[in-house]
Amino acid sequence: MGLQDEIQRAISYADWDLTLVQNHFNFGFGGGSEGEHANLFSPLLDFLAFGQDMELGQVAKPMSISPVVDDNKSLVVRDAFRKATGRWIPSAAVNLQAEEEKNLSATHGTDITMDQSGHWDSRLLLPDGFPLPARDRLFAMMASACQPLDVPRVAATLPSSEGLGRLLRSFLAWHMSQEDTWIHVPTFSINDVRVELLAAMVAAGAVRSPSRAVQKFGLAVHKILQMQLRNLAQRTGTLTRDLQYLQAFALEHLTGLWSGDKRKMEIAGGSRGNAANMLRAAGRFRQSSYTLCFPSSDDQGPVLEDKWRRWIEQESMTRLVYHMHIHCSQDSLVTSSPSPLLATELSLSFPQSRQSWFAKSATAWRDAYLEAQTSEPSRGLSVIDCLADLSQLRRLPDLYDSNIAQLSVLHAIAAMVQDNRRCRAASAGIFEGAHSLLPSSSEGALAGDIQHSWLLRVFESLHQTFRLSETSAQTPAGILMVLELLLLHFHCSIEQMEVLAGREGFEEAQVTYPVLQRWAESREARYAVWQAGQILKLVRTLPPETMNDFHSVALYHAALCLWAYGTIASKRCAAQSEWAPTAGAQDVIIDGQEAKYPSRVILPPSTESLCYLMHALGLTTQKDPESG
Repeated sequence: MGLQDEIQRAISYADWDLTLVQNHFNFGFGGGSEGEHANLFSPLLDFLAFGQDMELGQVAKPMSISPVVDDNKSLVVRDAFRKATGRWIPSAAVNLQAEEEKNLSATHGTDITMDQSGHWDSRLLLPDGFPLPARDRLFAMMASACQPLDVPRVAATLPSSEGLGRLLRSFLAWHMSQEDTWIHVPTFSINDVRVELLAAMVAAGAVRSPSRAVQKFGLAVHKILQMQLRNLAQRTGTLTRDLQYLQAFALEHLTGLWSGDKRKMEIAGGSRGNAANMLRAAGRFRQSSYTLCFPSSDDQGPVLEDKWRRWIEQESMTRLVYHMHIHCSQDSLVTSSPSPLLATELSLSFPQSRQSWFAKSATAWRDAYLEAQTSEPSRGLSVIDCLADLSQLRRLPDLYDSNIAQLSVLHAIAAMVQDNRRCRAASAGIFEGAHSLLPSSSEGALAGDIQHSWLLRVFESLHQTFRLSETSAQTPAGILMVLELLLLHFHCSIEQMEVLAGREGFEEAQVTYPVLQRWAESREARYAVWQAGQILKLVRTLPPETMNDFHSVALYHAALCLWAYGTIASKRCAAQSEWAPTAGAQDVIIDGQEAKYPSRVILPPSTESLCYLMHALGLTTQKDPESG
């Protein structure tokens, strides 16, 4: 079998179009049919030959590679991935606005249920319910964007105040459970919030419902909100400095990116820099734009209340800035494109602790602040400070939100990892093949190698911080997942693997294949396989309801790495007439405890070690009975 035949074979059983990753729901808008519900994880697990009754921690028996590339199975996998992650193909024959407006009535006659995430009791949120005037404001915003003939139908089928209240509570409970929460729930008031932010919250709550009808309603509200926000910015320029408008804009983008609707995901990806530009233009990335606002032990009554309210306004803006930094980085990792927001721009201090943020009164805020404050108020610690000295993450004062601080530093390093990979690829020539756009550059290679070595030291320091420090046991699994994902990207090119899988067509896959062949023979490839296993290990520790959004991206990238390595390495193993583990060999559990197994995975680049790892993955080839 020649190279061209082998490439075609690889694409035939995984002709994915993997620019975007969908959420745990896929509504069929812009891609799938109405009755389809593509789940990202089922085809991935099938594709990697994990049985339905097999835990990820088990080691599969050695088997022939042929069942993995079975033609019938390959068609199912290819079809599932095309529906789940393929690019949106515009159609001039579809009236998108009319389709969206129909979905405003999708909840008519449907019981609005919600899929609450986290440990927050939503019954304690929004104790006064969803008042009728707020529902009227929401309807007025929707009616202004609808065709006149559709307004009566929307009015008759809009969810009741009780139903809208459920959706809003669902969002608030989910938001408070996030590591980078940025809307102040304790002082949230429906009567005082902008209708655009209210609509964004309702839409975000609706798309997380287990009901498809409610999901469709949420995406329809999201579409109207999208148009409303753009129109308002054109009419009233000062809104780009308004906190609630910026929060609505950020939430609209967040909902679109993780919606599972290919068209919305593409639009969200294209507009991700807008909110960052608004914050940048307002000077919100600089500490000088903020004033010190802290309580003293003597503050009481109106004085304390006024300080608390001013602190909430500033803290909300600070958290929004850091949320946008994290979110833009996540988007960048999904789309393999540069982030529009650089961490080196952020001189503002980290947000304060979650205890202060979730305080329900001014008195509780004062007490939480004074308990955490150990010195006189001064210029706070920022992400730039931690990048200059990563050890500061290990001794982060209790005053700061450790989750946001850790995520911010990790996503700052994510940009460096991506830049390093681009630099090394450019210095070697794009794809190192006939389609090279740049000549090989020794200067560029040297610069890339220097940065590569520096990043190795960075990851060693992060290893000390997140795995070996005294507080490592309290580090959320979601934060550790980001660290493992960055290490995976550090050791392999996910973008090249997507090209190999058929994202850019057959010719580009041909050009990429030799590059990945050389990668598969390297020590770096075995590091990448190990990191993919560590991601699978972390996935098992997460509650099922949290396996969406960016967590699904981490799982997808890990599975893609295992697929690429298995596809390429299987041919080299098959070249041996027979292979069996040497005496005393042990199975390698790539999602096991790191301290026990890494030396067994990172083996010398020999055929023996390659086949050993294939055996550990359950993809070992067997001898052909017909061959001598």
